[in-house]
Amino acid sequence: MLMTVIISMFKSNKKGIFLIGGLGYGLLEILWRGRTHWSMLLTGGVCFIALYKLFEKAEETALDRYDTLVERAKTTNKEVTVL
Repeated sequence: MLMTVIISMFKSNKKGIFLIGGLGYGLLEILWRGRTHWSMLLTGGVCFIALYKLFEKAEETALDRYDTLVERAKTTNKEVTVL
């Protein structure tokens, strides 16, 4: 829930999403291993942006499928009405 709120604040800002991913991964690695490397912050940011774009695309696809399903239902309803 908290992550959803944070992401919605930075939705139009790619730098913000990069920072959330980089700092989030860095913090997790510090908590787990006790240390991290600066390159892992970059990796975390890049991966978070990639996941964000992937989920954004999946959401668009799901909405397209829903619209198609609704249109098919309307067409089927019209066909049944005609018969």
